[in-house]
Amino acid sequence: MEERSLDTQKLEQMKSNLASGLKLLAGNHPDWDQSDPTETIDVLCEGIADGTVFMLEAVAILVDCLVRATDWKLVSLVSEKFTGAAVVSPDGGYATYPELVVAKALRTPEESTLKIYFNMIKGGSLPPSSPGSYAILN
Repeated sequence: MEERSLDTQKLEQMKSNLASGLKLLAGNHPDWDQSDPTETIDVLCEGIADGTVFMLEAVAILVDCLVRATDWKLVSLVSEKFTGAAVVSPDGGYATYPELVVAKALRTPEESTLKIYFNMIKGGSLPPSSPGSYAILN
C-alpha cells in the first residue's frame, strides 16, 4: 500500500461536510464541548441513532475526532484493489477507511460501534501489527 496526499477537492468537501455535521449536531446539544473529540464521538453516536447526521457528515466528524485525539493522519491510501480516504497510524501499522466504519454504525446504531472503535484507536488497544503493513481496522 502507498500513502498519498488527499486531493484538494476531496479535502475541501471533507471540511464542508465537517462544518455541516457539527452544525447539525449542535442544534440538539447546545452545551457540547466541540473541542473534545471524545465528547464529540458521543454526540455523533446520538446523532446517528436519532437521524440528525448523515453518512458524509458522520465520516468527516469521525476523521476529525481521530486526527485530533491521536497522532494518526488522513491520507489517500492506494492498494491494488482499492484506493480511498483512510486514516493511518504514524508508522503505517494500521489503517482505517472511515466510510466503512460509519456505514456499519448507520446499520446498527444501537451497538455503539463508533464509540467502541474510536476508543480502541485512541486507547491504543489494537492487535499486533508491523510498521508499514497497514492492517485494516474496520
